[in-house]
Amino acid sequence: MSKYKDISSYRLAIKIRSHKTLLVEGISDKSVISHFLLSRNYQDNHHSDYFVDDASIVKQDNTLSGLGNKNKALAIINAINNPKLSGMIDREWDNINLNDLNDGQFIQNISNVYLTKGHSIENYWFDADASISFLIKSFPTTVNQDYLRTVSNCFPKILRFAAAYSLTAKDASIITRSSDLISHSDILWDNENLLLQDSFNIKLSERGVANCSFSANCNVRYAQLMESNQTLLKWICHGHLGEEAIRSCLAAVAMANGVDHATVMDIERGKKNEKFSHDSDYVCSQELNCVDPLDKILEWVRVAL
Repeated sequence: MSKYKDISSYRLAIKIRSHKTLLVEGISDKSVISHFLLSRNYQDNHHSDYFVDDASIVKQDNTLSGLGNKNKALAIINAINNPKLSGMIDREWDNINLNDLNDGQFIQNISNVYLTKGHSIENYWFDADASISFLIKSFPTTVNQDYLRTVSNCFPKILRFAAAYSLTAKDASIITRSSDLISHSDILWDNENLLLQDSFNIKLSERGVANCSFSANCNVRYAQLMESNQTLLKWICHGHLGEEAIRSCLAAVAMANGVDHATVMDIERGKKNEKFSHDSDYVCSQELNCVDPLDKILEWVRVAL
């Protein structure tokens, strides 16, 4: 992929390109959306030409200094202002009332870009089917049907835990410091609920988070979320932290079901490349109405200039 030194040079590239360009935040977004578009066009025997770029394509520009990938992509799109250029960015928690979830909050409300339905690209595979399919594919000799049935039955609670964990990190402004921290050993699965243990607070204190009551706050949030629309919880999990929480919960349930320690650790943190590939396949296999706005992006790239 060519890199451009500034927005002006990228603007010129967009102008002379004969096809539309979708600009996304990062390489993971680019991989998933490229996979999705290619797969759908092949399945439908529909030929369409397009480019998918990520925000790192513009290497240097004073106007982008200090911006994260989301705001960088938005700034580039707005500065170029060409109908051949659109984008997809993470919704995160923008304009979402976390205390009163409803479907109407997850609409597209920016005219020149598409918003992921939920927080990030990862949220599209925060489903029981995706997790169970990955477990079967990756651990067919070390997990059993009883464990898989337990996962299926308790997955709504796993999602609730992941949402509570994400929102507690958000409220405490420690999302970055929480990264790669949670483990199955921090989660109590009592065959009824998933509760975060005080061991997690100790880990946070080692990262400089003092006087932390994170676990208690997370468990309170977990109880409160019982009153929320359960089908929408998958969309409000933080993409990265939510995935870590889900995998740690799957590992905690595995440990409680007698799965061997090596497999438990692999469920929690292992096979990252295989899981990303699996989850990207999962997104491509879904009905179009389940992957908004990828369906709309597909329509956009197919419309001739």
